[in-house]
Amino acid sequence: PYWPARVIGMIVLSYAYTSIAITGTHETSHLSYVKSAFVNKLWAYFFSDFWSSQSHLWWHYRHVQVHHLYPNVPDREPKPFYFPWINRYVYFFVIPYLVVFWLMAYSIKHLWKKWSKLSAYLLIMLLGWTLHVYLFVSIGFSVFASLGLALLMRSLFSPIFMHLAVFNHIGLDNPHQILPWLPRQDATTRNIKPSWLLNGMGGNAFLECHLEHHLFPSLSNHLLAKIRPTVRAFLTEKGYQYREETYVSCLKNCLKHY
Repeated sequence: PYWPARVIGMIVLSYAYTSIAITGTHETSHLSYVKSAFVNKLWAYFFSDFWSSQSHLWWHYRHVQVHHLYPNVPDREPKPFYFPWINRYVYFFVIPYLVVFWLMAYSIKHLWKKWSKLSAYLLIMLLGWTLHVYLFVSIGFSVFASLGLALLMRSLFSPIFMHLAVFNHIGLDNPHQILPWLPRQDATTRNIKPSWLLNGMGGNAFLECHLEHHLFPSLSNHLLAKIRPTVRAFLTEKGYQYREETYVSCLKNCLKHY
């Protein structure tokens, strides 16, 4: 009789976990979570290393220093999610459940030979796992079952996370030369129309304001929503494309043209 409630509870837990992980990690990596850069870094240890099992140092390098400067530029931005030999449905709906191991592997690779930083990451990451496993142990599950449930909690919404990570840019221009800032970001970025499910999983920086986020990466979600009408009007006036597409439309195109 408890299983329906437990299934619903796991869905709610996982949705909350994923929302905290995406939004917190993303905002702190851009120093836009709080006013102080130092306090942002402290929060980055929590949201990224502790909560999400990925080094905030690796994520800042991969996301801020590479992706934002060179979106879709083949020689500058590697394709970390590119596995063309895998079946399209496996790629989009099965592989994402391994993302937690992918994050840990890339974090360790980035910090390799930086032993003090690697040790700090591993310690904080293990403390995060310990907390989440303990939450399930404390309500009566065995340690082994709790480890599996903690992994399930972290992974249940991983496909949506992986989709959002690529849908904002996939299928758009891949410039081989470095364009000026505005043309570069406009040519390689689209916005995703929000929905009740997606709204809580990354905020508008990942959805209807992703182009605005690429143009002004240090602005918080709250401010991006405020400048969106102005940015859209300016780009339209100057002859740029302001691309918006639904999540479902992006998924259909990816499955069709994979």
